[in-house]
Amino acid sequence: MRQVVVLCGGAGTRSRQVTSGSQKCMVEVAGAPFLAHVLDVVDQWKPDEVLLLVGHHAEQVVAFATSSERPYRVKYRREASPAGTVGALRAARDLLTSEFLLVLGDVLPPQVDSIWERLAQVAQRTSAAAVMTTAAASQSMDQGNIEVDADLVVSYDKSSPLPLIDRGTRYLQADALDTFSGDDDETFFGSMVPTRALAHVFVEGPVLDVGTPGRRAASSVHAGRVTPCLT
Repeated sequence: MRQVVVLCGGAGTRSRQVTSGSQKCMVEVAGAPFLAHVLDVVDQWKPDEVLLLVGHHAEQVVAFATSSERPYRVKYRREASPAGTVGALRAARDLLTSEFLLVLGDVLPPQVDSIWERLAQVAQRTSAAAVMTTAAASQSMDQGNIEVDADLVVSYDKSSPLPLIDRGTRYLQADALDTFSGDDDETFFGSMVPTRALAHVFVEGPVLDVGTPGRRAASSVHAGRVTPCLT
């Protein structure tokens, strides 16, 4: 079964200029909630199930995601308190399939029809527990945090500038939650690097999110019409 997990529970404390008290993924971009653009991309991947991990203003997210019929099951799990990206996954461990794609509700996934296959193929070839999509750091408004050697990530570090950046769409084996520690991205994914358990797939194109007014404006320009990069 193809499961896509969408993280949309953060309070957005660093983006209050944009959210005005709403859930960050529900900010309007190009005439629709940003989550609509995220799910439009997810639809292209033909999942069997989408699991929403909700928290802050959960009712907004659930109401929107279930307001229209979709060609897959929609489930959700509300976290009792903010637990971090990986902490939210741990809290929903009983709902996760053995492998799944993880996307962030406030970052537009790459519009790549075959992304599931590409990520899974790299995971199989490298025996990695997780495979990230990456982009050139110049394609993001954030500092690069990834360094690679062929398929493998050799450094995941947000404290110093690195040539690539994590795009926020990841393939994960659920067992990795039992094997590797940490509830935040840097601790969890960083702990995979020494054992060569973290790999990547490079995807061209801008990394779009809604963290600030400037990022929201850039996302408005590109949302819904990012050219697919892989086949």
